[in-house]
Amino acid sequence: MQKLYKVLNKKYFGGLLPKDIIVYSEDMPGLDGYYEDETIYIGLHLKDDELKSTLIHEMIHVWQELFAPMELFDDGSLKLKAYDKKIHSGFFLEVCNYLEDITGLEIM
Repeated sequence: MQKLYKVLNKKYFGGLLPKDIIVYSEDMPGLDGYYEDETIYIGLHLKDDELKSTLIHEMIHVWQELFAPMELFDDGSLKLKAYDKKIHSGFFLEVCNYLEDITGLEIM
């Protein structure tokens, strides 16, 4: 999995995503994967294209956290616009659609 992550990171994200952030998980009822606390969790049950598309989906969330537009709030805090409104924001969907066109995978 780390090798696939490294290849996808280089190919689609310019190698800009952090290294070694993937964890396999059995305890994910109703989920294939998620990104939380700088870690990507991937279900052990995933195989082939489903694994790849889920990994790319979660990598987009990492990209979103690193590069999505930020907003300065009245209290002086800087927050991601995307997370304040919706995790699958316009920014996320743009990157997702772009990578779906390139890979031919269903990422959303």
